[in-house]
Amino acid sequence: MSGYYSKAQGGGCGACVVLLSKYNLVLDQVDDFTVSSCLTLLCSINGCSVTTTKGLGNTKDGFHPIHERFSGFHASQCGFCTPGMCMSLFSDLVNAEKTPRPTPPPGFSKLEVSEVERAIAGNLCHCTGYRPIADVCKSFAADIDMEDLGFNSF
Repeated sequence: MSGYYSKAQGGGCGACVVLLSKYNLVLDQVDDFTVSSCLTLLCSINGCSVTTTKGLGNTKDGFHPIHERFSGFHASQCGFCTPGMCMSLFSDLVNAEKTPRPTPPPGFSKLEVSEVERAIAGNLCHCTGYRPIADVCKSFAADIDMEDLGFNSF
């Protein structure tokens, strides 16, 4: 499987986070959640769909807005943590769309600033610092004041 890192192999950094999707027969819906791939046994994901950061977007098919904003906000330095950060944020965005909240303007999600800040709480970055990464997450929030975000190229 490509699009995730497995060097750490301890589960604490979040670099290997992937999205699992599984159909819930009881609720008649697809449940989406993140897991650390380095700690997840293959037999435990039977019947699940696995999405890595390359499943969100790539050079051939085009990049996902999360990838574009990570680049635009200069939120990636060495790139080790970026796939896990992208997938953690993506999971929260996907699950927010399932909520009965009002539809946000284009380019935003149904999440609020306080919620998107928690999206990457289980991910560690040792290079960039969290300000630009947090700004990427907050840029998706429906209630963000764009003047509160750091420099970006959008």
